[in-house]
Amino acid sequence: MSATAFPTISGSVVDCNNVPISGAWVDLNGIYLVQTDGNGFYTTPAYPGTYNMSVSYQLGSQLITSNVVSVTVPTGTTSNYPALLITVPCPPYITCQAVDCAGLPIGSYAYASWGGSNTSVLYSATGYFQFVVPPGVNATVVVFNTSSTSYNAATAGPLNSYTNIGNVTLCYSGTGGCGPLTTITDIDGNVYNVVTIGNQCWMAENLKTTKYNNGDLITSGLNNSNWSTATTGAWAAYNTSLQYDIIFGKLYNWYTVIDSRGVCPTGWHVPGEDDWNELTKFLDPTYDTNMTKVSLTAGLMIQDTSSIISSPISIGWGHPNLPWYVSNLTGFTALPAGERIDYGTYQFINNYTWWWSVNDSAGLGTWPWSRRLYFALQKEARDPNNGVSIRCIKN
Repeated sequence: MSATAFPTISGSVVDCNNVPISGAWVDLNGIYLVQTDGNGFYTTPAYPGTYNMSVSYQLGSQLITSNVVSVTVPTGTTSNYPALLITVPCPPYITCQAVDCAGLPIGSYAYASWGGSNTSVLYSATGYFQFVVPPGVNATVVVFNTSSTSYNAATAGPLNSYTNIGNVTLCYSGTGGCGPLTTITDIDGNVYNVVTIGNQCWMAENLKTTKYNNGDLITSGLNNSNWSTATTGAWAAYNTSLQYDIIFGKLYNWYTVIDSRGVCPTGWHVPGEDDWNELTKFLDPTYDTNMTKVSLTAGLMIQDTSSIISSPISIGWGHPNLPWYVSNLTGFTALPAGERIDYGTYQFINNYTWWWSVNDSAGLGTWPWSRRLYFALQKEARDPNNGVSIRCIKN
């Protein structure tokens, strides 16, 4: 005797723009609860009878729910019930268009933030952005490129609505960021690319100078023993390799950073905690500068996207294939420069990188703060005799 076929109800869930909704919950009288797949499709068994059917999905802290649809599965039905298309409301959108000084569309980056939440940072070659924000929420839309940043307040409307900020002008005003500046030169004649991130102007490469700003040479060539006991500024190239030095820059102990003669070009300085916190908070609005020491969001946006290549030395992050979410969206272009530890030996080339902060760390003796990067950007205390990289920031 053959088994009796069991009826099913199936169909698709779309929003008001006919876009499939994945991960939505389909409810039949609370008896059958199934979730739509990546194409917005659902299927569920159902005994003959009448059901109140609805669909809901989560948007931030708000649950968005469709109208209730009455569905009757006739007695004696043994096959699939005719497919049902259910439409759920669209979320509110906040939109804007980035333009240049002449009012023309310009490629840029943007994100929206509200409360303790934020969207991902997006790039648009046309400068047009559309963000999903919960209904009635006051959001800040941050739009930026390599020369300017704009902060724009907007309140999301009800479901199925668009709130258009309009044109957002990215035009250098003469304050903050790098403006028209594209390079900076140190006292040795090394030329560095620069990049605007928020209202800050950073070098896009690690420092390579051999001199303080008054022309005095920074000590170099120390053996392991002398490196470990140094109490004045010193630099080293990783494994004393000129090739590594050219690509990754020099490794400096912390005494170089705090020397009154200055190591960054005139008008620039070694970043302190305020500078690092401002950078991290700009890239990751959820970062709490009083509590948090790690930001994956910020780290992924400053890490260079190259995996290891060998020509003639190995250069790049030590992963066969970097994860897709490593973006270097900012152009900071962080490379894994490694370090010279306080004992004088070298480690972690192509795996980690550190940069000095000018500030000493509270509660850890004389160990100063640094920033470590391995996917996440992490605040970390280092021995002052460690040799790590320096990134200069414009005054």
